[in-house]
Amino acid sequence: MILPRSSRLTSGWGALGVLLAGLACAQAAEWSYSWKAAAGQGVPTAAFTPLQYGKKWAYSIELDDTPLFARTFAVDFFAKYQFTDAPPGVPGGKAMPVVGSVAVMVQKAGANATYLTWDQMKEMLALGWGMENHSFYHRGHTYGDTPEILTPEEMKEDLFWSQTLIAHEIGEGRAPTHFVYPNGYMPYQDYLEAVGIRSASRYGAAGARNFASKKLLLLDFPRNFLDEGPWNSPGNKGDPLLSLPIGGEPADDDLIIDFTHRMEADPASANNIRWTARLDYIAQHFGKDGSDTLWSAPVQSIVNYKLALQKATVTTTADGFTVELPDDLPGTALTVRLDNLLPETILDPIPGGVIHRQGTTAWVTTPVINLPGVAAPSPAVKRIFKGPVGDYAFDAPARLAAVILHQGGEPKAETACQVSYQTPDGQTQVLASKQLPPKSSWGMLIFSAVPNSEAPLATKVSVTPEGSLREMEVWVLE
Repeated sequence: MILPRSSRLTSGWGALGVLLAGLACAQAAEWSYSWKAAAGQGVPTAAFTPLQYGKKWAYSIELDDTPLFARTFAVDFFAKYQFTDAPPGVPGGKAMPVVGSVAVMVQKAGANATYLTWDQMKEMLALGWGMENHSFYHRGHTYGDTPEILTPEEMKEDLFWSQTLIAHEIGEGRAPTHFVYPNGYMPYQDYLEAVGIRSASRYGAAGARNFASKKLLLLDFPRNFLDEGPWNSPGNKGDPLLSLPIGGEPADDDLIIDFTHRMEADPASANNIRWTARLDYIAQHFGKDGSDTLWSAPVQSIVNYKLALQKATVTTTADGFTVELPDDLPGTALTVRLDNLLPETILDPIPGGVIHRQGTTAWVTTPVINLPGVAAPSPAVKRIFKGPVGDYAFDAPARLAAVILHQGGEPKAETACQVSYQTPDGQTQVLASKQLPPKSSWGMLIFSAVPNSEAPLATKVSVTPEGSLREMEVWVLE
């Protein structure tokens, strides 16, 4: 039901105005809530809170490179540390676990027993964790004696297929909106918007960690490097509270991101002791047993909340309100603060949402409004085969988008792999030829037409079997 519009408020936040200025707002998703208004109840004032649940600052973790320990250890470790879904100072909140994201290096998904499978990633999503794009191949760097400089075509291919596979395998057709730069390689930045990515993080970023800062750069968000080497460097000295405020609160609108490639499960290890001390401090000072000012969520969820505030509107009446969120923004739950409610006005529970009330004020957190993430990149593709490496004949001619090979063994020295296809008139054409990589790069290999060229019409694909190749996938245009 769309309620009458007796008042209307649009949340503003100038630091993101430039990013959102070009986004069209043709249609909007709506969510409405009504209550039993007491006699004499006027129209309450309504405003979106700067962060979900009315919290003051946000905290997230990024676990890089699709590591298995994210599921077998990290989820349970961080879940011991909690905040509540109530505004600071309001009792009765439900305990919520500290969570973060896996930075998914797509090539390695299920590559061997040290990496997460797609099914394990789906389990983590169900527990409140996020999956963020960390590229397909994890290539490109500018440091060292031999920099690896990628071409625009290589980065476009990488982003297209990493977004596509994450959307297909775990996103129900929706792709991530946050990117973690592989090796801090910034040239990817020029191609992120084209695949729907709105924010990105790296160590040593130029941007600020505070959303209200004039130095905020959503595509260059900073994070704390908590691998053993950097954490124990002469400058950091293994300080468990590195980059955390001591003796005070983080600034309002801060987003503090910790990241690592590895954590030790052994509680006697120095790494585990430091992480425990760090999370104890965060939970006891800012979580449910402290000021409860903390909101923990995947980075992209936090950013998408802030992006929504730029375009979302709330319309109030004496007996309810309606929230509208443009369809061109990723879905999010939104928290609305209502003031000037009469004590006799009754607010019923919300399926999938949260209500907290104190005196004449209530905080209403909606269910997720709009679809999560972004649509998989264009052109739309689909997988029509996954099975043994060799020849695959189509049921009918189709536009060949890519063949993806799964490598799980050491190739013969100097082995090149060629993927070819047959056209409807019987001609054989080469789609692509690549050198099979050594063990350090085992995983998936893309042999693609899109996004950098036109998808050819094909009736059959052929791959010469090689001992290190386990499986192949055939992708075509929708």
